[in-house]
Amino acid sequence: MRKVGIFCVMVAYAALGARSLEQTAAHGEFSSGPAAARSSQQTGATNELDNIEAVLDTSNGQIVIEFFAKDAPRHAEYFVKNARAGAYDGTTFHRLVKNGLIHGGDPLSKNPRDRARYGTGGLNAGLPDEVNRNKHIPGAVSSVLAAVRAGANDVKPGTSGAQFFIVLNAGPAQANLDSTFTVFGRVVEGMEVASSISTSPASAA
Repeated sequence: MRKVGIFCVMVAYAALGARSLEQTAAHGEFSSGPAAARSSQQTGATNELDNIEAVLDTSNGQIVIEFFAKDAPRHAEYFVKNARAGAYDGTTFHRLVKNGLIHGGDPLSKNPRDRARYGTGGLNAGLPDEVNRNKHIPGAVSSVLAAVRAGANDVKPGTSGAQFFIVLNAGPAQANLDSTFTVFGRVVEGMEVASSISTSPASAA
């Protein structure tokens, strides 16, 4: 399978330490309040997206992602567009849940001076929600939605963009994630790299 390209993702500090994914949702990272399944909006996948992969070249090793182009075409296309433009180069996995998930893609994470704003950049790209049959099982690559307000538990539909998270173990939070967030790909190589990132020590940088 042909590669889309290689973009750099630097490992950042573990903002959430060893919290479980369920605790993370309770603190407003990925919770949407009452779970209500939304139908996906299909736009037709291109043959190109069916035949390419993205390579995340991180300081811990490589992670290779394939896309669910038929199930989440707009999200897959947007990710590939950003990767080809170098938008992910130098970004970090700024939010980590030990053995639970790694969350990255925020363009603000390129600048350590913007640390207080990590998690707020690169959203609201005008993408429709494409919640689909794919579940938040280990290896799932999913979109991130913007919070209703800072510190709020609820998220706003239709606000995804450049940010994404990779699931290691969703645990009890899986049903809520499945009904709220768009899974647009899966890790086909490098799950051990993602796991090692999730357990990275906090950085003083």
